[in-house]
Amino acid sequence: MHNIQLFMDRPRAHRKAVLMLVAIAVTAAFVVAQLGTEATRATPEPSPNETPSTIQTITSSTTPDLTMAMPSADDGPPAPTVDASCATGTPHQPTGNLVVVPGATTPSSDGPIKTYIVEVEEGLGIDAACFADRVHRTLADPRSWGGREGFAVQRVDVGEPSFRVTLASPATVDERCQPLVTAGIYSCWDSHRAMINVWRWETGTADYAGDLWGYQIYVINHEVGHGLKHGHVNCTGSGDLAPVMMQQTKGLDGCWKNGWPLDAEIDGPLKDEQPSDQPAGDAAVRPMS
Repeated sequence: MHNIQLFMDRPRAHRKAVLMLVAIAVTAAFVVAQLGTEATRATPEPSPNETPSTIQTITSSTTPDLTMAMPSADDGPPAPTVDASCATGTPHQPTGNLVVVPGATTPSSDGPIKTYIVEVEEGLGIDAACFADRVHRTLADPRSWGGREGFAVQRVDVGEPSFRVTLASPATVDERCQPLVTAGIYSCWDSHRAMINVWRWETGTADYAGDLWGYQIYVINHEVGHGLKHGHVNCTGSGDLAPVMMQQTKGLDGCWKNGWPLDAEIDGPLKDEQPSDQPAGDAAVRPMS
């Protein structure tokens, strides 16, 4: 009551100004409260089952990955569960000495037998038995050359085989692939061996990103294909599966990656025979890239 009396004793003009300030403050508080209520209505609380990522997916515009819907080659043998490159973790200290990997397999089918030996250069830091297993799982697959052309493959470790599959350092590949220029990054058929560059074996290519096993299937089938008298061919058209004898290491030219021989490479228009006693491979025919 005392405060009210003091207020009433003030001049009339002063009392009017105070009342106006009070009215403005009350109005402002009311407006702020209304805005807060409207914001709450416009942005509902997420349900207990929603996560921030779920909400973002619902409310944002995304572009679908069309590559997932496009045709592609079969995945091949089950992907190995150990390191995809067969690396042991020891440094590369190659000696140039090619060592035959011990071990043999039974023939992959009842057809005529082509034997092969697997070699790994000494000092690569690669598990040789692991590499040999990758090679056989690829060549013995029914989708590989033997299954498609009606012959069996059998790995041996003695005698003179039909062909050899060799993993070697870039320097050794460069030396043995001459006169082809493999430039430390390509593989080749050297007239006796599928010479696979260990750097490429461990890294693959950008087109095979995330699918090193798929690239390894390709490079084995490609270089062995030269030993079976298959020459290079080109992409047949944008969106087609790449022929395995296409130089996919250098690019796909609009085709989709593929590690297995196509029907057209077996008995169709893409069957391009060449002498198997001549060097061939990634570095041949097409310009370096």
